[in-house]
Amino acid sequence: MGPAAQPLVLAVGKFSVEENAAAIKGLLAANPPISPLCFAGHNAPLGTPHYVDRPTDAELDQLYADAQVVVVHAEHSLGIKFKLIQALLQGRHIVAHAKAVEGLGIEGRVRTYTSWPEAYALIRKAQEEPWTPECAARAREVAARFAVPHTN
Repeated sequence: MGPAAQPLVLAVGKFSVEENAAAIKGLLAANPPISPLCFAGHNAPLGTPHYVDRPTDAELDQLYADAQVVVVHAEHSLGIKFKLIQALLQGRHIVAHAKAVEGLGIEGRVRTYTSWPEAYALIRKAQEEPWTPECAARAREVAARFAVPHTN
């Protein structure tokens, strides 16, 4: 995966779940606004801007391919959730709440925050940071720990 065409920030989830709804509220509260921004998933509140409702697998793959930053928000330990695995396997820069990745040993791959102001600063920094071959190598190394090889 090469550099992103634009500094798109992506948040994925089932937005009827409290932690995902908090991601929408938190990201939209940034001042100045975080842009470009995209939410993708299910059940976002009516009128949520920049929202892709129920993306197909192909659409979601394209959103990950287009995103410079993926945000994973949860204020409690998730264990390993699908949206985090997908971000690890397909995403570039990842910004996550510290509790969302607690105990997973992926600190070198994910920038962590404990407050929204801290998240905004990390997101903006990641939007400006190039996706280098070194970043890609680190991403592949971490993703390999979560990928299951296919055998016939």
